[in-house]
Amino acid sequence: MTMWFRASLVGVMLAGAVPASAQVAGAPQRAREAATAGRRPEALALLASHLAVSPRDVDARLLYGLVLSWERRYDEAQRELRQVLKEAPQYTDARVALMNVEWWSGRARDAHETADRILARETTDRDRFVAMGAPREAVEVSGNVKFDQPVSSNVRASTSTGSIFFDGNFLRGGMYVLKTYSGPIEVRFSDSDSFELSAGTRGAVDSQVTLKEPAHKRSTPSRFSSSLFGTFNDGTARVELTSFNGTIRILRRGQ
Repeated sequence: MTMWFRASLVGVMLAGAVPASAQVAGAPQRAREAATAGRRPEALALLASHLAVSPRDVDARLLYGLVLSWERRYDEAQRELRQVLKEAPQYTDARVALMNVEWWSGRARDAHETADRILARETTDRDRFVAMGAPREAVEVSGNVKFDQPVSSNVRASTSTGSIFFDGNFLRGGMYVLKTYSGPIEVRFSDSDSFELSAGTRGAVDSQVTLKEPAHKRSTPSRFSSSLFGTFNDGTARVELTSFNGTIRILRRGQ
């Protein structure tokens, strides 16, 4: 099996991404509480009202951009985060958040360039960024791909004929995209995980996860005869599984 990884050295998780100064009393604090409780529309409304009267509150605007990104409103999120950086060019948390949004929206090159700029600016604190969880992209041409307890908030893997196996924690704010043409995909989860799931295949879906209705209803692509969409716990990570012909298995860890 031939396998290689492209990784930037910067990542962001929910707890580290929200600045402490945005947690003061008032609308930003209530918005943060609403967002972490899964009430994102409420959080966005609170922040929009706050920013209308305090447009230069960069901490609140950063939180606004983050919540937009969790709602997959990537263009809007990038616009807000770039506005933060226009007001506060040295605001590293905003640049890290922008990097993640670029990654989630499929702009891997931009995300890596943003990561490089952060590390160039933060050379005295490099280890802190490495410890935050590096975005990771795994690309496999024709063999199997296995992730055994990875510590990353961003994992992408694609293989043409091999299988994909993932057994690890789904980190808050993380994006996990696993794709194979004809091989099977097996994912293990625990009851403490929290994710929004999208799975589709022309094969079978074997799942032990009980899902709630997703925040955003989606239509099943016509090329898939089997699919599964929904939210597990609060849906703080995103998991996308695609196999053209293979079986997709979503199993509880330890079984």
